[in-house]
Amino acid sequence: MNEQTIWDSRAKDFAKLPIPDWRSDALLMCIGRTHTGGYGSALDIGCGAGQVSIALSLRFSSVTGLDISPAMIHEAKRLAESEGVPNAEFMSSDWNSDGWRGGLDRSYDLILANMTPAIISQSSLDRMCQLCTGTCYVVIGTDSMDPHMDAVCEMLEVERRCTESPPILDLLERMGHDPSVETWDAEKRMSRSVEEIASFYRARLFPDGTDEETDVRIHGYFQSKSVNGRVEERIPFKKNAIWWRP
Repeated sequence: MNEQTIWDSRAKDFAKLPIPDWRSDALLMCIGRTHTGGYGSALDIGCGAGQVSIALSLRFSSVTGLDISPAMIHEAKRLAESEGVPNAEFMSSDWNSDGWRGGLDRSYDLILANMTPAIISQSSLDRMCQLCTGTCYVVIGTDSMDPHMDAVCEMLEVERRCTESPPILDLLERMGHDPSVETWDAEKRMSRSVEEIASFYRARLFPDGTDEETDVRIHGYFQSKSVNGRVEERIPFKKNAIWWRP
């Protein structure tokens, strides 16, 4: 299962998330305090189902949301239409591909990469800097306590794969920037079918595929944790907003 397929499979769940409020959402309040630059245009990399993009559209004249998943983009467009948002556009794009700049022919006052694996290297950060005339933001999760991942790894006797972002602060400093950071507690809450959650964890642990016996064991674990065919997830972690001016 490749990265696009993984996120496509989660689009319906992401579409259920609420649109954040500038008066109560920690990230938006951080942006409100720290953004320097105009409020003409914003770019949301890894926008998912579009909720943050739509929130940004309340302050910015135009917002562009990008995501590798066509299913996420479909949900984002549907949400924007249902909310009557005329100044947000969405497109499916891989930020780390050779054609990353397709459709992005202008600069942006704010560029945000919120909890997305699209920002994985110095080159992905450099692309943000190329297009930003104001403030860049990268939000990463750390100190994640995922009991399902721990249990599955222990059951299979495999080492837990690190899914947290690379050392963004170190990369930015080596690139000559002076980043700032703000951290707060967060929690991921989701409910997924046994098939959906087993497929997701299997792909995360074994991106190159696995054998039938392992598939059965992973499925059996989540079946044992399910109620009426659904598995609840509550994963506490820390969110870290890193920002800088290119």
